[in-house]
Amino acid sequence: MKMTWTRGLAIGFIATGIMLSGCSDDGDAYDGLFSERQANANQASIFGVWGTSVDDSQIVDYRLRFARDTVTFAARCKSADGRASKVVGVTAASEVTEQRVVIKESAKEEIYVASNEKCTLSLHPGTHPVQIVDGKMQLPLATEDGSIEATWEKMTD
Repeated sequence: MKMTWTRGLAIGFIATGIMLSGCSDDGDAYDGLFSERQANANQASIFGVWGTSVDDSQIVDYRLRFARDTVTFAARCKSADGRASKVVGVTAASEVTEQRVVIKESAKEEIYVASNEKCTLSLHPGTHPVQIVDGKMQLPLATEDGSIEATWEKMTD
């Protein structure tokens, strides 16, 4: 899976498939993904909400929720000046097991966080292996200038 952001940020899951780009006005439906971490979340299971943070110019926090038949990606985006903040999320029909994720459909959402700062979030079909080591998933973050390794931590079951 791979997610890319119009201003240069991408999150990849074995380098292909899910593209991320940013933010949406319909973020209220996805705000709950950004709640506090559940202390007793099952770190060995893919199912539930995973999160990571990036100190980037626009997207700050990411959430990834796996259910047996859906995958949801969400991002908390902020404007370059830090005054505006919005949450975007996209859900796609999927087949999820502890070993792999199959995204079955495309989904896309797009909005302006500020007058000239657009965020776009999209999911793309594909089959992707899953690996959790010591309760963490490694999903690379790629920018227009290269890539950054990101560690996703289990937030809730």
